Amino acid sequence: MRPPVFFLASVIASAGCGAGEGTTPNETSSGTPSTPAPAAAPALPPRDAQEWPVDFHIAGSPSFERVVLITIDTLRRDHVSAYGYFRPTTPFFDRSAAGGVLFDNAISPVSHTAPSHASMLTGLPPDEHGVLQNGGKLPANARDLARVFRGAGFETAAFVAAKFLRGGLCSSFDVKGVAQPEGSTVVDAALKWLGEWRTKERFFLWVHLYDPHLWRLEKDLPQEEWQIVRSWGEPEEELLEHWAKLHGLRSAGPDPFEFRWHAGEEEGERYDTKGADEYVSLIDAYDAQILHADRQVERLVKAFDAAELCEKTLFVVTSDHGEGLGSHELAGHGGRIYQEQLRVPLVVFAGDGSIPARHVEEIVQLQDLFPTLAEAAGTEVIGLDPLLHGASLWPLLRGESGWRERPVFSQRRFGPESPEVLFSVQTRRFKYLSEVGVKDEFFRLDQDPLEQSNAVGEPSPERDELRRLLEARIDLRNRRADRGRAETLPEDVLEELKRFGYVGEE
Repeated sequence: MRPPVFFLASVIASAGCGAGEGTTPNETSSGTPSTPAPAAAPALPPRDAQEWPVDFHIAGSPSFERVVLITIDTLRRDHVSAYGYFRPTTPFFDRSAAGGVLFDNAISPVSHTAPSHASMLTGLPPDEHGVLQNGGKLPANARDLARVFRGAGFETAAFVAAKFLRGGLCSSFDVKGVAQPEGSTVVDAALKWLGEWRTKERFFLWVHLYDPHLWRLEKDLPQEEWQIVRSWGEPEEELLEHWAKLHGLRSAGPDPFEFRWHAGEEEGERYDTKGADEYVSLIDAYDAQILHADRQVERLVKAFDAAELCEKTLFVVTSDHGEGLGSHELAGHGGRIYQEQLRVPLVVFAGDGSIPARHVEEIVQLQDLFPTLAEAAGTEVIGLDPLLHGASLWPLLRGESGWRERPVFSQRRFGPESPEVLFSVQTRRFKYLSEVGVKDEFFRLDQDPLEQSNAVGEPSPERDELRRLLEARIDLRNRRADRGRAETLPEDVLEELKRFGYVGEE
């Protein structure tokens, strides 16, 4: 079924938020569309001085007694073996997918850790929840998942691997734990809490694992998993062929593995990958971190089984964003929003098998987790616009009718080092990106999934539809956006961001 595009454009236009269907695209001298630079966002009062747009009320009994959200940071979807990766990097995720609901087209709203997690927890895009950078905070009046679950009588706990998440997104949780970035330490803390808790009571648990993000830090490599990856013994020629195709590697020279790729957004930091051996070593490190994270998820779920807590427990495993790994000559994620940064793994399964196994091809977004998990708690969320915010995934989880597929918006992080607005809108088949005032791109994802050929100069009704829709979305952002308040970060958080490569690198 062709994803509906025009209906959303007309809804936004009819709300008085920008261009409608009759808008004529601006044309540059080359004949390619160019999105005009929008006016500066109006000055708004601080977000916590405004009325939060979403509320909730108890609508019935919870369908699950325990809900567990597991987020694996920086996990690129096409390095997960359940999605066809040729290495067995995620054996537990794969088994969970075989017995649960695997989403093939889950899209992040932003390629940055804190803003993406804030969208999962609130159902809102970054320009509405106000967390636009790592170190940003959800306001005191935010209606996030912790408040929803606590309102439904659940204990809430978050065990996260980063101080900036604990300080910025966990204030609503009853229990807040932070450990070293190594995933086993985070899971140790969560298991200690689980063992101490009254195990038959209701709770919502969020566990955040950071391991794949650490692939560039050799001293943080999990040695056992590193040795496993290196022992898989694939012929190097086959590895290189797989990765060249999977990552869309391009080079000006004869060797596609001899290229300079950005280590981040900053021009001054690049990797000079001198050849195949070095590239293999870098990707081995990334895969080893993924395998380590997958093992920690397995430890956590097995602990539920050992405590006889799997019945009436809902598990969600996903990621906040992907990683460049040389695709589009980028190493990281925050500065770009190609599919390797936006398309994430997502599996939902019940510990007792009460949700039938399904494979979902419809395009969904991480904001959808907020109303989905709220519904599992017997709570009805009020105020979400299903066209712009999250929508409950339960029709897809149950295999029922009632899900209306809609285009999905994403943006890159906002900050002093990336002041230009970069937005995208996509369906399953097409994607339009606009770096306002810089360049536009249009990709036919069904024919060009790696976004190698910019078709923005080729007239097509799909290009024009998505461009008008994106213009309307950018205009809406300017009307609603609270660009975030400049905050002085605590010194320990600033040091953590530097260590993880967020300050001046990503």
